[in-house]
Amino acid sequence: MRTERRHTVALLFIDLDGFKQVNDSLGHPIGDRFLKHVSQAFAACVRPQDTLGRMGGDEFLLLMPDLPDPRLADIAAQRLLDALQTPYIHEGQELRLTASIGISLFPRDGVDSVTLLKNADSAMHRAKEFKRSGFLHYRPEHSRHAHTRLALEVQLRRAIERQQLMVYYQPQYDLVTDQVASVEALVRWHHPQRGLIPPGEFVPIAEESDLIIEIGSWVLREACRQAMAWHKAGYPLLRISVNVSARQVLRPEFVSEVAAILHSSGLPANWLELEITEGVMLDDPIYAARQIDQLRQLGIRIALDDFGTGYSSLAYLRQLRLDALKIDQAFVRAIDEQSSMVTNSCALLRAIINLAHSLGLAVIAEGVETPEQRSALISMGCDILQGYLFSHPLPADEVWPTILRLQNGRAPAD
Repeated sequence: MRTERRHTVALLFIDLDGFKQVNDSLGHPIGDRFLKHVSQAFAACVRPQDTLGRMGGDEFLLLMPDLPDPRLADIAAQRLLDALQTPYIHEGQELRLTASIGISLFPRDGVDSVTLLKNADSAMHRAKEFKRSGFLHYRPEHSRHAHTRLALEVQLRRAIERQQLMVYYQPQYDLVTDQVASVEALVRWHHPQRGLIPPGEFVPIAEESDLIIEIGSWVLREACRQAMAWHKAGYPLLRISVNVSARQVLRPEFVSEVAAILHSSGLPANWLELEITEGVMLDDPIYAARQIDQLRQLGIRIALDDFGTGYSSLAYLRQLRLDALKIDQAFVRAIDEQSSMVTNSCALLRAIINLAHSLGLAVIAEGVETPEQRSALISMGCDILQGYLFSHPLPADEVWPTILRLQNGRAPAD
């Protein structure tokens, strides 16, 4: 009796990372041209029997029938990612994006088009969460994760409407003046059933949607308002440090929005510091640098957050006009570790501090939790320390009592 061999069919769901920022910063006509460039690059990678299509926006589908080996889908996915390395040239500058790809296979992951599409989409979102510029095969846990994630996004939207978000503040201890000179504003979500939800659980969801724009603007307004409320209550002005996402910074109206918030709150611009990450430079470095220059012209300080964790940190120091570097807490934690890597980590940490000072930048170390870390950072010449050793993030009404305790001789001793 003859047995017919059933070949695999692969469905690849491709989503461009950060394409919305292209539209926001350069406009939809340029975005459309870039999509045409991507389509041509993808088309050059596929087999004659494959079907490549655009779902809409920045999403593409690739249907690969008659695959004798499912691993051929992996090869195709990598070719698509490699094709994006060829930049699109706009007014003399290179524009390139990465992509996240989810792969589902027939018959393993579904026997109908709806199921295959749903599962490829779930795998794509999981790939985007793990890292940009990569691909993942569908696994059943992806659907469960996608369901949980969607439920959390719906609840987060409701939390914004019901004012369940709060801003906490963590003091930053200035070693030069030997006092608390600034606080970082940190968003917190008090869920009515789950209690305090960690930022690492809901901020990535907000980053993937338009929610980060709304949340980021609200945190900035609330932090500036609170700074002036403290001052009107008789306390000295404190510099307020606020994290802003790449999606916020790259919006054309962001600079004017920040200026309006400062005006309405009454906070002088030089008492506001915006923390950005290297991600702001990935999609459109020239435009990002222009936005940051305009913010500094208002008098706002700019700090580069999570320094040392990116790919081209030194290049960004050359391109951006900054006031401070914020060292990632992974370097600080390494001070206490008992391993052969500690010496190298401390040497690198010292080199970063020296480099920053040579460029006229202040250095902030976050995640300081032990006296040993504090002493080591002081010996290296760090300027500002932040972490649990001094204070946990606090609700607004607990900030100044804590600051006064720190400044009345009860700061951690060497």
